[in-house]
Amino acid sequence: MKKGLILSVMAVLVVTMLFIGVSCKTAATETTAAAVTTAAAETTVVAETTAPAKFKIALSNPIVNNAWGQAYMKIFDYVAKDPLYSDRIETKIYTCDYSAEAQAAQIDGLILEGYDAIVVAASSATGLNEAIKRADEAGIIVVTASQVAVSPNCWQMRDNYEEVAMSNAKFIAEKLDGKGKIFVDRGLPGVEGANPLYDGALAVFKTYPGIEVVFTFDSMYTEGDTLAGVQAGLATNPQVDGVYSQGYVSPIIKALKEAGRPPCVIAGYSYNGGMLDLLNNPGYEAIITHESPGASAMGLKMALDLLEGTKDWSKGELIIIPTIYWATDTTIDCGVPLEKLEMGVNVFEDVPPGFMMPTVHPEVGVIVPNEAVLVPDIS
Repeated sequence: MKKGLILSVMAVLVVTMLFIGVSCKTAATETTAAAVTTAAAETTVVAETTAPAKFKIALSNPIVNNAWGQAYMKIFDYVAKDPLYSDRIETKIYTCDYSAEAQAAQIDGLILEGYDAIVVAASSATGLNEAIKRADEAGIIVVTASQVAVSPNCWQMRDNYEEVAMSNAKFIAEKLDGKGKIFVDRGLPGVEGANPLYDGALAVFKTYPGIEVVFTFDSMYTEGDTLAGVQAGLATNPQVDGVYSQGYVSPIIKALKEAGRPPCVIAGYSYNGGMLDLLNNPGYEAIITHESPGASAMGLKMALDLLEGTKDWSKGELIIIPTIYWATDTTIDCGVPLEKLEMGVNVFEDVPPGFMMPTVHPEVGVIVPNEAVLVPDIS
């Protein structure tokens, strides 16, 4: 009897222990699962609230005293704020005096501020090279756009100045049937584009025996200096048949009209006021180069592509931006496609004289409206 009772008690104990063990294991499993679930949930929440770090990109621009430089900054700002870019970058625009010393000091300051990339409108072809080298050694990408620095430590992006010089000079010579007296603008000394634009034009004019360059001047890429230069040429030359400008057109027409001179053939750039003067003053013929201030947006995109590793341009490589040419006469063969200079298409009556169409290369992925460059100037 006892033996049977003991066996019964032992059986109950075994079952109870098994039950307790199973219960403990289940509880432990449930506790572990709950802990994992909670941890996972907490991890998920953290992942959802932590945004990826943005790249810091600065624009260094010394061109603040003309409409082109203002549009250059406004287009950069407009594109940077577009949702296509704003989630990946934070940007700031810096201006400085137009000197290599001032801009080099600014670049050194941007290095200390920890930027990932700097887009630069270079005030000098070589005067920024040491500062750019220091930025490169600090791991900062430097893209010089439109006005470039000739340095192995940065990327360079600009118009084809050699093509511009050839096409503009050839348009003037062909429109004059290979005979005439010409004024030629040397541009802004020290800027990388000024020399090829000047030297290239002279090389073309020399191929026409009947073309004579009778006067040269420095426009300094300002309206005032352009006007003064042409006035000085008119004072010493009784005849001028063509003016090759690296910038403004309006001051040329103004100087000719004030001196009582007849219209001539002009090469210049796409400030709206100059093109409007061409269409409103019969007798003038012209080729207009549209060097879009949208080069700043191309520089921004190039910097971001390099930071994200989506493009692999070689450092020091020169990237050419396609150039648009407008003309009063599209039948002239000057080596490039010409589009008609036309009111309401590329010339406008209801915008400021300094307005330039904010054309941006399709690769940028953002369409910049005219209104974007009509906002107040950036100081």
